[in-house]
Amino acid sequence: MKTDYQWFVKRTDLDCIHGGITPVFSTFTLTAVSVDRNILIRHQIKKPLRIKHALRVIAGFATFASLISLPTMLKQRLGPFPNFCGEFCTEIFVSRSTTMKTHYRIYGGVLLIMQFVIPFTIIIISYTAISLRIGQSMILKGT
Repeated sequence: MKTDYQWFVKRTDLDCIHGGITPVFSTFTLTAVSVDRNILIRHQIKKPLRIKHALRVIAGFATFASLISLPTMLKQRLGPFPNFCGEFCTEIFVSRSTTMKTHYRIYGGVLLIMQFVIPFTIIIISYTAISLRIGQSMILKGT
């Protein structure tokens, strides 16, 4: 039994632009959540974050994610892959210049650090500090 799967909505290169920002924005948001939890649990502030401040943080994350993803978004195109069903976003980087290739590799390394290494380090530190605080309070309560 053969079934052909097709998208009901025509996919375009705009999908690649959205896909370039989303991973960066997601890791920044997860980092912000971990820092927020850390502050609320370890330091127990009385005044919670206001909606206008939260919206500013989200707008800042979206802007920063867009800026650092811009080179990737400009080089991504939607295209077919042999032996796979459907179309996928991929970076099309064609340059004979070794300088451009070096710059793109440096950009990739910096993006890796900014998108994964720094945020996940902050997340690990935040949740470790929360765990230690909870452990200390359990010891003090005698449970």
